[in-house]
Amino acid sequence: MHRIDGPGATVDNKFTEGDPVGGIQATVVTDDWLNDVQEEVMSVLSAGGVTPVKGTQDQLLQALYKLLQAQKATAFSAAGTATVLMLTPSPAISAYATNQRFTVKFPVNSGLNPTLNVSGKGAKNLKQYDATGAKIAATFFADQVSDVMYDGTDLVLLAPISSVGQATESNLGVLKVATQPIVNSGTDDATVVTPKKLKWGVSYILSTNGYLILPSWLGGLIFQWGRISVASEGSTTVNYSTVFPSSVLVSLATVNSSASTTNGNYSAYANAISNSQVVITNDVNVTTGASAQQISWLSIGF
Repeated sequence: MHRIDGPGATVDNKFTEGDPVGGIQATVVTDDWLNDVQEEVMSVLSAGGVTPVKGTQDQLLQALYKLLQAQKATAFSAAGTATVLMLTPSPAISAYATNQRFTVKFPVNSGLNPTLNVSGKGAKNLKQYDATGAKIAATFFADQVSDVMYDGTDLVLLAPISSVGQATESNLGVLKVATQPIVNSGTDDATVVTPKKLKWGVSYILSTNGYLILPSWLGGLIFQWGRISVASEGSTTVNYSTVFPSSVLVSLATVNSSASTTNGNYSAYANAISNSQVVITNDVNVTTGASAQQISWLSIGF
């Protein structure tokens, strides 16, 4: 569209009603100029999806509202990789300018130190603010939609601080609490384990006769131990404090004191006869003075 160009147009291109006494001719509006005005108005109405209605005076305003609501010329999908992104707004920007703002849909999850190049005007660091107000490398996710503003130095992602995102080895963030099956499997690397789940499946009695049961994610091993007096050349059956669910792997026993005589010594043996019982034997190799002995035993299983 051009400025008025008919007879009577003043030097500064403004309408004038003329001055017959001063010899100034009134502005004559040409058909070309009016057609240009009409097409300019129609293009705005069309872009805003407004159908012209005769006698309505706010159609141009309504079209502008709709264009703003639709984020025309400001909302676009980026392209590229996790660290090198491009944005091609239409119309293209001629240069970066402070406070330029775009609504961006990201195609990928963010990588380390991402950049964004708008209209091919050069890659700018893509940043966002952390909880302390410092600018850090932006964190975003595939299909995330966020506003990005140029602050004169960087393109800043106007989204929640990165600490609300998924934490990784390189990005500060939050992690979901793992379920007990996830903890037990031991294969997930994107969740955290709470003290309660760490202790789940752990049970123990820490006494002379006791046990320790490890959780399944540590193999579910069970350690049981005790101390008992066994007669010379005798055996005693001990009931485990808790039954081994599957199997007893090994059972050991030792004489608790340095029991010996000048005529021989004592030995102790443990034999798990079932998942619920172990037999403790006091084996004597002496000729005189044999006696009952305190024997400590240990069984390991699962």
